Amino acid sequence: MGEYLKTVDEAIDAIAEILELPEQRDRIIQCTIRIMMCLNPEPREFLADSQALLIEGGLEALAKKRRDMIESLEEETAVAVLNDEEDDLFESVGSAVDALRLSDVAFRVFPQLRRGLDPWRLARALRRDERRFDELLSQGIRRRGGEGYHQAQQALERLVSSERPPWVEEAARIREACRALFDGTGVSDTPVSDSELLFSLFAVNDDRAAELLAALDAGGESARDLTRRTFECLTALRELQERDKAA
Repeated sequence: MGEYLKTVDEAIDAIAEILELPEQRDRIIQCTIRIMMCLNPEPREFLADSQALLIEGGLEALAKKRRDMIESLEEETAVAVLNDEEDDLFESVGSAVDALRLSDVAFRVFPQLRRGLDPWRLARALRRDERRFDELLSQGIRRRGGEGYHQAQQALERLVSSERPPWVEEAARIREACRALFDGTGVSDTPVSDSELLFSLFAVNDDRAAELLAALDAGGESARDLTRRTFECLTALRELQERDKAA
C-alpha cells in the first residue's frame, strides 16, 4: 500500500483493499495515508469522500463536524448568516450538500448511473436508507469487474427508483423559481450551475420543496425570499468549508 495513486480506478482498488481490513482503526489509518500520498485532486477527493461515507460515519458524522466547526468560530469571525432564525434552514442546506457530495461516490464507482440519473435522486436515496446505500456501494467496490458489481448497481438503481418525490409534478415550478433568483442579479459568478445546485437543495429535502411550493402559491416575492435565504446559507456553508480547508 505504499505507491502513489494517480487515477480514480486506482483509488477504488485502494478502498476495496481498505474495506477488507477487520479493524476500524486500521481502515481509518490506511485511508488517511492513501489520501496523503495522492497528489491528483480527483482520486484524492474520491478517497476522502469514500472515507467519510463508508468508514467514518457518513451523514451524521459530517453534520457533527459542521456543528463543531460553527461552535469553534470566534464571534467576530462567524459567518454572518448563522443566526437563530436561519439555523434550521442552514442545517437543511448543509445536510443536502453533504448528501450530494457523498452520493457522488456512487457515480465514480458505477459510471453508468450518470445516464439519465440526476444527482439529487441519488442523494435522496442515500438520505432515505444510508445503511443500504453503503452496503451496495461497498459491494460494488469490492466486486468490481464481477457479477456482484452488476448486481450491486442494479440494486442501487432499484433503491433510487423505489421512491417517487411527492412534489415531482411540480418540479418545473421549483426549478424555475431557483433560476429566477439569478436573472440579472449578479449574485453568482456561475448562475447556471448554482441554479441547478439550488434546485437540488430543495429536491433533496421534501419539507423544503413543499415550503417553496407554498411560497410560490403565496406570491413571487415569498418564493424569491426563500430561494435568496437558501442561497445565502449555501454561500455561508462554502465560506465555512474554505475556513476548514485553510485551518
